[in-house]
Formats: sequence, structure tokens, C-alpha cells
Amino acid sequence: MEKTVETSYNELCLTAKQMHEDLQLSLAQLGQLILSSVTLLLLIFSVWTFKRNKFALHYNFMLLITNIIILYVLHSVTLIAIELRYQIPVIFNYDPCDLLSPTWMNVLFRLPCYVYTTAYVLFHFALTTERARATIFAKRYEREGSNYAVFSMVIVWILTAVINGFMLILAWNDPKFHKPTLHIVLTTDSNSTYLIFTHFFFVTVIIITAILDYFLLYTNRKNKSKTEDYSLSRSYQINENIIVMKLIWPLDVCFAIVFAVYLIGTGYLRFIRERITVAHFVANYEVIYMILPMHSIVVLLFYLHFVKRNKSRASSVAVEPGDPTQLHFEQLESQWTATQKRKSR
Repeated sequence: MEKTVETSYNELCLTAKQMHEDLQLSLAQLGQLILSSVTLLLLIFSVWTFKRNKFALHYNFMLLITNIIILYVLHSVTLIAIELRYQIPVIFNYDPCDLLSPTWMNVLFRLPCYVYTTAYVLFHFALTTERARATIFAKRYEREGSNYAVFSMVIVWILTAVINGFMLILAWNDPKFHKPTLHIVLTTDSNSTYLIFTHFFFVTVIIITAILDYFLLYTNRKNKSKTEDYSLSRSYQINENIIVMKLIWPLDVCFAIVFAVYLIGTGYLRFIRERITVAHFVANYEVIYMILPMHSIVVLLFYLHFVKRNKSRASSVAVEPGDPTQLHFEQLESQWTATQKRKSR
């Protein structure tokens, strides 16, 4: 019995060696490594750009955006760690069995990817609800504190923990989960249906978020044209809402398309799994998964383009909520300058 187990383990090691020497898989892993590294570099540059060209945005919005930035870092660092985990043993003199992934490694390296997907979707929805409040309470929203952002953060992280915790429990109850695997993975027969359900739930949330974003953009543009019940606070908040919605609406539409393509691609790959080798399955999965770090790069490039295009409307000072006097004078000065420029033409 022990000899049979040892033989089976040695065969698994040999399969792992052959799999990670496959050219298609090696190129896919290299692509993931490059894309994740580029994402981190763009993220650093985006933060530096924001500090130089600050928009006067409410602290609720900024706190939620900070969480999304943290998710980008978590996702990119995790993908880099996964690819290096396989590249280093291959480059140096290695034991093929070192390529097998024990249970703790599967959890440590793959769980952050699921956390990223879950929290990213939910935080985008939270951003939309925050802008909805800024639209409804435009006249007094600038004087509100950051309680709503803190509340949203708590809810999002609790939901993320529950959704992924249940996925992990389902995997843990599968006997195959506790055996070494050829690749870092958390998907088992026990949780595959649950994962498909959660992914389609995420797509639904993303689509709803994109629709609400467009509705908020339309509503704020409509409110901007109204002249009755005018106030400087309301006018400022509406302008802020329009700027923000112009930024996040295209990104939500883009993510809805990207995530739908990812789901269709991985679904088809699982459908033909029995017809291809393990190496080709993992390689194709890596290629399909590349669409997520690619999306991150597109988001950051779009943000940099957005900042460049709206530089003239950016404020060099971020105003704290609860300080409306300073905000009023700054906005009055901005509006006066714009009026004088129009008159001089």
C-alpha cells in the first residue's frame, strides 16, 4: 500500500515537471508576471500623479477608492508570487516534487485572488451608492463626515469574508483538497458549482452598478441645468458628481465586459477539460486569467488620461468635509475666473 502511494506521488512529481516545462505554460506565466509588474508600476505612478493633481473629492469617496487601490496591490503581488513560486525552482536545480502545491500554499496564494474579485465588485457598488447619496443630498453632502465610507467598508469586508469563507469550507470538506496539486488552485468538485453561482452573481452586480452609474451621470447633468433653488454647495457637489461619474462609469462597463469574457472563457475551458492535457488546461487558464491584470492596466491608464484631460478642473487642495467656508470661497474664485475668461473671448 505504502509503495503504491509512493509510486503515485512520484508520478505526480514527474507530471508536474513535464507540465511546468511546457512552452505554452511558461509563456503564459511569463505574461502574468509582466502584466502584474506593470500594474504595480502604473499604480505607483497613478498615486504620485494624484498627489500632484488632487481633485477636491469627498472623504467618503476617497476612503472607498483607497480600498480598491489596496486590492490592486494585493492582486498584483499575489500573481507575482505565484509565478515566481514556479519560475524559481525551474530556473535553478530543483526537485520535481518541489513544484507540487500543498494545501497551505493553495490557500495562501490563491485565496487573495478570490478576495480581490469579490471585494472589487462590492466596492464599486459601494462607490455608486456613495455617489447616489451625494446626488440626493447635494446641498449638504460636503458637510458630512466619513461615516458612510466606514460603514460601507465594514459591510464589504464582512461579505467578502463570508462569501470566500464558505467557498473555503466547501473545499476543505473535499478529501482531494488535502492532497498536493499540480498547480495552485482552490477549485474542487465540492465548491465548483458555488463558484459558478457567485461569479454570475458578481456579473449581475456589475451590470446593475454600470446602469446606476449612467443614471446618476444623467441625473446630475440634468440637475446642473436647473436654475431654481440654486446654492453654491449644491452646484459644487453636482459638478463633483459629474466628474466622478465620468471616471467610474466607463470603468464599470469595461469590467462588466471583461468579467463576462473571463466567465465564458473559463466555463468553456472546464467544458473541454477532459479533451486536453493538464499542462494545456493550466496554460489556457493562465491566458484567460490575464484579462484581469490587463483590465487593471487599462483602468490605471484611463485614470492617467482622465487626470491629464481634466487638469484644468482639478483642485490643488483637498478640502476636508465640515469646512464649507473654505470650499465656498475656492469655488467662487474658480467660477469668477471662468466667467472672466468667457467675457474676454
